[in-house]
Amino acid sequence: MEQVRSFVAIELPDELKRELVGLVDRLRADSPPVARWVDPASVHLTLKFLGDVAADRLDAVMAALTVAVEDFAPFRLEVGGLGVFPNPNRVRVV
Repeated sequence: MEQVRSFVAIELPDELKRELVGLVDRLRADSPPVARWVDPASVHLTLKFLGDVAADRLDAVMAALTVAVEDFAPFRLEVGGLGVFPNPNRVRVV
């Protein structure tokens, strides 16, 4: 059965993604060549990692998420600072 790596995420505004391009360029210039960089256009804010979900369950997951968020009003998100995950000695995500 096909599995799809799934997560609940917030799509970031295009303006923020454009700013991330410049940041990534600066970080890339200062990092070892072994670092793997993703396209800033695909950057998002993960709220919950779901793991591998059976492809035939994706519609049910989407329906449940739609119901779960229907009473939530839009909110403002402010971005600032830079962090790493899981820790500064073993950076996997900036």
